[in-house]
Order: sequence, then C-alpha cells, then structure tokens
Amino acid sequence: MVNCHLQPSLQIVSSERTSSPTTVTAPPPEGQHQRVRTTLNHPSRSNNLLTPNGIRFILSPANNPSAILNSPHYQPYKENLYHPVPCRTFSGYWIIQSSFTTPSPPKDSDLTIYFLHGGGYFCSQSSTYLLFLLRIAESLIAAGSSVSIFSLEYRLAPEHPFPAQLEDAMAAYAYLLEEMQISPSKLVVMGDSAGGHLALSLLNNMHQPMPGLVSPTTEGRRWPKPWGLTLLSPWMSIHHYSSPSFTRNADNDVLSVSFLRQTACRFLGSTEIPEAVKSSPQLEFLSPDPPADWDAILPARVWVTAGDKEIFFDDVAGWVQKLKGALKQGRVTFEAGVGKVHDWQWLETMDEGLKRDYLRQQAGIGRTEGFESIDGVAMAIRVAAVPMPD
Repeated sequence: MVNCHLQPSLQIVSSERTSSPTTVTAPPPEGQHQRVRTTLNHPSRSNNLLTPNGIRFILSPANNPSAILNSPHYQPYKENLYHPVPCRTFSGYWIIQSSFTTPSPPKDSDLTIYFLHGGGYFCSQSSTYLLFLLRIAESLIAAGSSVSIFSLEYRLAPEHPFPAQLEDAMAAYAYLLEEMQISPSKLVVMGDSAGGHLALSLLNNMHQPMPGLVSPTTEGRRWPKPWGLTLLSPWMSIHHYSSPSFTRNADNDVLSVSFLRQTACRFLGSTEIPEAVKSSPQLEFLSPDPPADWDAILPARVWVTAGDKEIFFDDVAGWVQKLKGALKQGRVTFEAGVGKVHDWQWLETMDEGLKRDYLRQQAGIGRTEGFESIDGVAMAIRVAAVPMPD
C-alpha cells in the first residue's frame, strides 16, 4: 500500500523527490526567450537556438496554474481541480476527479488517464499541461464519459538522472491500482514526447523489471497492464537520429538533433550515451536487444500520433507499422498530423492568443470553441477505452 493522501486545497507540492523544472543555473542568452516563443509559431526560424536552460526559462510562466484556474472559464470549478498528491515515493496532481461540478472517487469514473508529461526529462510539470489536460476532460465529459486525470510530477534531469523518472512512474502506477483501487480496465496511460518514452519504459519495465527497481508485483501477483495507451509524438530512441525525417524536417520542427543529444546526456547523467543504453528494454524502443515482445508488453488498445513535419515522424510511423504487422488487427491506430510539428496539440495551448481567447469564454463544459485538435486526442482515448470486438 502506497499510503498517499489527497490534499484538498490548491497548492504547489514541495518534495525532495521533485526538482524544480524552472530552476536555471544561468539565464539564457539575451533575447533567447523571445526567440523560443517565436519557435512555437515559426519553428524553422530558430529551432537551433533551443537549449535546455532556455526552454526551462521560457516555460516558467506556464508553470503557474492560477491564470487558468482563476479564468472565467474555470473559476467556477477551481476548488474541484488540480489537487496535489504528495507521497514519500512520488508526487503528482489529480487534475480532475470524475467531474468538474461534483467530484467523486476516480475509481468510479468511466476512465482514468495516467498522464506522463513531456519536456525532454528536464523541464515542464503538471501545471505546464493543465489547460491541455482540462480541455481533454471537457471533451470527454461533453461526449458522455466521466473522467479522472492523474498527472505525475516525476523527478527531472540533470538533478535526477535515469532511472529516477521510471522509479516515480512505477510508484505512481502502484498508487493508482492499490490505494485508489482503479480498475486497469478503466485505465489509459498517456504520454507526449519524453512522456511517451516514459510510458513505454513503464510498460517494458512491468514486463521485464530492471534490477534494483520496485518489483511490479503485489502479494506475488504481477501488476495488470492498463487497458489503453495514448502516445503523442513519442521519443522512441535517445540515440538513433538517422531516420530520413531528421533531415527532411530539420527546418520545420521545433526540435533539433543537437538539442536531443544534449537532452539525452542530461537525462542519463553522462557526457555521452553508453553502449549498454542503446539496447536497454527500458530506454530503446526502435531496436532493443533482445527484441521486445510488444504483444505481451502493450495494452489492449494503442493510439499513436505524430506530425509529418516533425523529426520523430519516421521513427514513430516505422514503429507503428511493425506493430501492425505483429499484433491483432485494430489494436494499434496511427494518426499522422498533416503539416504538423512535434507535439502540436499541446503546443497550441502555449499560444498566448489562443489561450487568452479560450479562457475568456464563460464556464460551460462542452459549449466552448478552440483547441479542436485536442478533441481528436480525447475521442481517441474514448475509443481506446472501448473493448475490441472478438
């Protein structure tokens, strides 16, 4: 039993296990914060200027949830949203528990989303994704599905290198199953970018445990897999950068190979990527050695998306194609975002103009306009929660 306690009041959790994603050892070069903002809308102009410290700096304003929760759109419900769960072994937030208006235990929801955020393992936190996740909840509830969303605050590199993030993800999964008593048949794991990498790391580790980490068992019984998996622009390999889309989309995407190399080394706490990492089942998903048993590792339903203008596109699309050839028909769905860059659904919520217009709309779940691409993610989650026909 994990023995964590829900905190009813809105506050930022302070935990020795969670490094601050907004801490910067030195400010980025003069003007870089503006260039990073420009990158979100015009990636080809400045993606080579992105650095880990620059990203931490520019995302720091987005880590304050007050503007969202006190907006006309969410203020009527704010007491029911974004509740921290500090634990000895991990920390996180319940973004929503079943309903905006009448919260109930997550185990009673039609489905629960376990969210693992992106950010290259070195930045972002639940508040950075708050609007994105609330928009998913709105869409699902408007479609008739009650939903709870738990977002993990995993420890960040370089202060906490791998496997700290996997340790936290495992501890939180145990919390959802054991303490919150959420049925795995109602559980969907979702991750974007590095969060997608962590989601696959979690599932692989449940199948083939890494020595030294918590055992994925309870009273001798192996933890059941979640019912669904949703991956948005997942980082499939922390060392493989030779697929054609890395060159083809180099001037289109918000990411660059040099940035990914820096990020991978920070994540591993190393100046270079060790050879052993390149085949690790917890870290390498394109060419693990031995080959992964994806039929045993993956949940019953998998939905994956990537933008055809992002550098990860060929890696993601190629991995999905292999899965489709090996797994039951209909188990894996892939959606290519035409003309879209890396993690575009979340990036839309970082556009200050779109965000401002959306939050100005009066409360009324299901009656708002904006961020329609997120509706597509929500509907994919809803479909994935429905059992496949025999």
